[in-house]
Amino acid sequence: MKALATLTAFLVFLTGTLASCEKGVLKQNITLKDKPLAEIKRNLQGQWQLHYERGGISGDYKYVYHNSFIDFRPDDSLYWTVDGEEWANTKIDWKWGRDQFHDSTYIMRFSDVWGYPISWGIKGIQEDTLVLYDIGADGMSDYLTKKK
Repeated sequence: MKALATLTAFLVFLTGTLASCEKGVLKQNITLKDKPLAEIKRNLQGQWQLHYERGGISGDYKYVYHNSFIDFRPDDSLYWTVDGEEWANTKIDWKWGRDQFHDSTYIMRFSDVWGYPISWGIKGIQEDTLVLYDIGADGMSDYLTKKK
């Protein structure tokens, strides 16, 4: 009877693990805002598709992107396109500071092609979705998935 209970528990665990996999990628939850910069960069590196941003004054405004990609490069730069148009191609300035929640964290700062300054905090990865957030009052959160 004990062996049957152990086997059942193992099968439940295995089923849950396999159900959380998609094409061999294990879904994960990683908080990055409190991690060392090297770990943040390692998790960001690569090309991500920006799907939407949500937040603002109402807290529930949503803007959907249909063809937006951000490539976080190993040389501390990023390349961002929307509908094939370049929005940013620049170096990232990483600063240790406090966000609007008074948390100490690394802040990613850069300017877009129009010279508009952008400051993002890196919340983390929830399952397969990278969550970035604007540094400032009434900011938006951006939701991206890694390009396959």
